[in-house]
Amino acid sequence: MKFLTSILSVAVLSGCGTRHDQSSILPPEIPLPLPVLKTKSETFSTCKELVQWQTEKDKLWENNAGLYSQWLNSQSRVSLGSSTSMNAAAPSAASSQGQASSAEASTNIQIPGVDEPDIAKMDQTRIFFARTSSVEILERTGLSPVQTINMGDLRNLNLLVHKNRLLVIGTPGLRPILDNSEIEFSFQVHIFARTEGEYKLEKQLNFDGTYLDARLIKDDFLIIATQELPKVGKQKNKLPCERIHKPLIDGFDRNLTVVHNVHLGGKKLLQESTAIVGRGNQIFMTTQHLYIIATGYTWFYWDPRLASDRLYNNSVVTRFDLAPHHSPKFSGAAGFDGRIRNQLSLGEDDRGQHLFIAATVSDGTLLSNRLWVFADKSQNPHEGFDTTFELVASSEPFGEREDIRSVRFMNHRAYIVTFEKTDPLFAFDLSQPLRPRLMSHLEIPGFSAYLHPLPENKLLGIGYHTIADNRFSWLSGIQLSLFQTAEDGVVRTIEQRQFGGRGSHVDAGHNHHAFTFDQARQIVALPVRVFAASSDETPSHYSNVLEFSGAWILEPLKSLEPVGRLSHSDWIPENCRWQLKTTNWWSWATESIDIRRVLVTEEGYISLSPFGARLHLGTAPFATKSETRFSPTEDQCASNVWN
Repeated sequence: MKFLTSILSVAVLSGCGTRHDQSSILPPEIPLPLPVLKTKSETFSTCKELVQWQTEKDKLWENNAGLYSQWLNSQSRVSLGSSTSMNAAAPSAASSQGQASSAEASTNIQIPGVDEPDIAKMDQTRIFFARTSSVEILERTGLSPVQTINMGDLRNLNLLVHKNRLLVIGTPGLRPILDNSEIEFSFQVHIFARTEGEYKLEKQLNFDGTYLDARLIKDDFLIIATQELPKVGKQKNKLPCERIHKPLIDGFDRNLTVVHNVHLGGKKLLQESTAIVGRGNQIFMTTQHLYIIATGYTWFYWDPRLASDRLYNNSVVTRFDLAPHHSPKFSGAAGFDGRIRNQLSLGEDDRGQHLFIAATVSDGTLLSNRLWVFADKSQNPHEGFDTTFELVASSEPFGEREDIRSVRFMNHRAYIVTFEKTDPLFAFDLSQPLRPRLMSHLEIPGFSAYLHPLPENKLLGIGYHTIADNRFSWLSGIQLSLFQTAEDGVVRTIEQRQFGGRGSHVDAGHNHHAFTFDQARQIVALPVRVFAASSDETPSHYSNVLEFSGAWILEPLKSLEPVGRLSHSDWIPENCRWQLKTTNWWSWATESIDIRRVLVTEEGYISLSPFGARLHLGTAPFATKSETRFSPTEDQCASNVWN
């Protein structure tokens, strides 16, 4: 945009009687070829090689940025100044995968056997819940308080449970480094071991960079982070240069994506790390592979070639093979057109041989969508070795002028929701991975932001109703949809209901961990905030009249009308109640100050909020059997913003 503004300003000046040579209007050319994607990677052999690579990149950047700065000055424009930083050019960025129920998963996860961090966890005897700066531990039966762990200045807490250990991931407040010229990003993992009924700190792990995500597979705890390229010898967790992979796209990214593996199976905690140059945006992990998605690359943003460069405007998926007790091993990378919605946009077949990615593709003027297929392709099919991870197939484009809002891979099928003014639900057959086939599509009002499989080949859609206005649509309340899938791929609507007005929010539409499905009782729990429809019937207006906050209880195979409503509204202090009036957008929201999670136990349902826990009976009207209020804290009104 700065470049465009400069060009327009010069053009205006030239129209006022001043003549300019055409070559002086254009910025200096970049005397470097645009990067290409490497599908194989090698590591730096020594720290000296890493430093040399960094030095050469710095010189190239400074030389070209300097020429551009001189050009701006010659056009009577302000110099680039600090905006020439190397990060300034970065663009903004089918196995059954249902809820995995296990004693230590507790909340909704994508892949059975691969646990994901969340604010609520549960084991055979305890409930764990992360508040703003503390972790509350309760008895699973009766909700008696067991222990409160104060996490100090750590925020954005997420939890995992491994046997007798509690793993707490958190981010401290930003701290300037010594010269006050930069901000130091870091995060911590605190590992607590249960000893004589109490959780005591066993080890604190300190990490450089920004926490991206984590997963737990059996005894292996994988933590993924992004950080700036380290000053050799300065990083908190000493990462050997020999374990840093050279960039797959040789641009000017000064970031690393680091995978830390902490092995929890032995008497001692063992840690290994590996990294690759480049910033990852999203991860997807199965029991066999870790996939990291990165969109675009860092380059000179005034280079006109970027507008038509597919690699710059699209994404790369990097694959790592997983083996017990070992650091993930790089096993290939491939590029694809488009950008993904979230981790649910990726799926893998039962044998781990094919990866599927649903992506929204833009040519700068028109949106469409594709389902991409990746696999190992042998370079010597007679010998069967030297394979590369490649893009091997794709669907035809679908959903023109629409973007993807939700994806669900299940039973060799892919169900994809796109949206512009209506909600097309596309069903793809993946039984022959190299030939993904569109089987049907169904158009209904609104859109589903989250899809969840139910028994009897049914699919529950959770999202938002919309009101069409010419070529635009206004969000207008929560919408629940129940679909029937069939062997021939045809999908039909069984039931659809709308609730509330503009500004209402269903948390599962943004965070799949907030969705609860009780397989045994066939019941769904959904934390929601419901605002009344605007009284003037103008679709763009919010009413700010809160009708309900808490969690709905549904029996979706019978009806989408809630059969129970749970709430902690009576516990919310007056100085926090203003947050109940905060309206939200579908793709971002302020975390609810009311019920945030509902857990399933043998006795019924446990609702959890920043102010306490309630145990509800497992049948309507879901009466409260017992409850525990948490002690007040100074930061109890704090809420995170999802985006």
